[in-house]
Amino acid sequence: MEKQCIFHINKNCDGCNECDVCDLDQNKICDSCGDCLEITNNDYKKVIVDDIYESKDFEEEDFSKKAELRDYRIFNEDYKYLDTSDDEDLNVEFIEDIEGLSELLEDTENTVLEEISPGLFVLKDPKK
Repeated sequence: MEKQCIFHINKNCDGCNECDVCDLDQNKICDSCGDCLEITNNDYKKVIVDDIYESKDFEEEDFSKKAELRDYRIFNEDYKYLDTSDDEDLNVEFIEDIEGLSELLEDTENTVLEEISPGLFVLKDPKK
C-alpha cells in the first residue's frame, strides 16, 4: 500500500517533497527548528540520541502468544444490580421541601448554622 499525500486526500505520495518545505522560507527544507511554531522560550530541552544500547540478554517479547486469563475478582459472587424498590421505604426530605430551610442556608450572615465542609451544616453553639 502506497503512502498517501498529506496535502491531497485522493493522491498517493509521488516524492515531490512538498511536505518537507519550510513554512517560513519556501527555498529551505525543514530542519525542525520550531521557528514556525514560535518556540523561542526555553520551556523544553532538546536531547540528542546518538545510539541506543541494548543489553546482550535483551530478548524481544513475542506478543502474538495468547495470554493466560486470570480471575481478579475480589468477591466470589457475581455482582448484581441494585434493587431500587427497597428505597421506596426510606423517609427522605429535601431542602426545598422544608419551609424556610433553603433561605436559612443561603443567608450569608447566618447565626444558627455553620458549614463545616461543603454540604455539611451543623448548629452553632449559642454560648459562643
